[in-house]
Amino acid sequence: MTEQARFRPRRFVHSNMFVSETQRAMDFYREVVGLEECFQEEAIGAGFLGNGNTHHDVAVVQVSEESMLGREGQVIVPADFGRRPGLFHLAFEMETEAELVAGYERAVKREVPILFNVDHTISKSVYLPDPEQNVLEFTSDATKDWRATFRKHEGKLITGPWTPGENPPDAEANYPVNPPIQRVGASLVHSQRATHASLGCRDLEAQRTFYQDVGGLDEVVYSADAGLAVLKGTAAPYDLVLFQVRGDQKPGYYHTAFEVLASDFAADVERLEASGIAIEGRVAHPAKQSVLIRDQDGAGVEFFTALADAPGDLEPDALRNFWLLSA
Repeated sequence: MTEQARFRPRRFVHSNMFVSETQRAMDFYREVVGLEECFQEEAIGAGFLGNGNTHHDVAVVQVSEESMLGREGQVIVPADFGRRPGLFHLAFEMETEAELVAGYERAVKREVPILFNVDHTISKSVYLPDPEQNVLEFTSDATKDWRATFRKHEGKLITGPWTPGENPPDAEANYPVNPPIQRVGASLVHSQRATHASLGCRDLEAQRTFYQDVGGLDEVVYSADAGLAVLKGTAAPYDLVLFQVRGDQKPGYYHTAFEVLASDFAADVERLEASGIAIEGRVAHPAKQSVLIRDQDGAGVEFFTALADAPGDLEPDALRNFWLLSA
């Protein structure tokens, strides 16, 4: 590899999930996770939720046996792709459109497969698969006032085709800096933001290499004995957890983690338990308090509060449990 195809993103920015019922999923992520509805692209059965940290921390898309078409008839999702609930893609935020285009050009030069490129009106995006066919989005914000853009396009399709580099790319950073966080008062949990996601791997070493050489993420924690690697972008302490599947575990998407204020955590967990939502995993460690639940379609959702820097020197089983809550 004479030239790495590193996209070099700032951070993990959202997960996008195929769901059995869009409105039920929107209700879950509002009433349980504590995110507000930001926009619905009803023509493609999509909804976007966030709390001000960005234009969405979570997106949900209705499963369908038909192709998903955006503006100008662009096929966003082929008919055979989004037929069952599960991960659509994980998204990573680039510093600018110029850096996104540069990463795209490096990837093309290295013959990295590209699935499609999209203008989302609020952002520009490049989509590609990892070696185990998890879809990734590398994205850059196209506007500083995404709320105004959403209001202007209410009831309309915002997703359409884009050719990277066709026009001079924007070299200005448009992502929010220290934005005010909205609080959904009636929600069970008061999430601050989505911080990272995790993927089970058939071949951890191949995935680890891809996410460093193509994704451009840096390694924070690695343990061959634990079968675990934690990676980060340029602006976050950690963004992605990769783990080797064991036994009857299935590879692919495992969970997205949402940060909660330390002052909220105990009361939030108490409300979860009182509501009857099953807590499948817990971590009580000097560096983190954490619980794991599942959404309406079985996808993992972690709520945590970080109390100190994440450890890298735990015994293998304890290290794996710290990041995956018993996975």
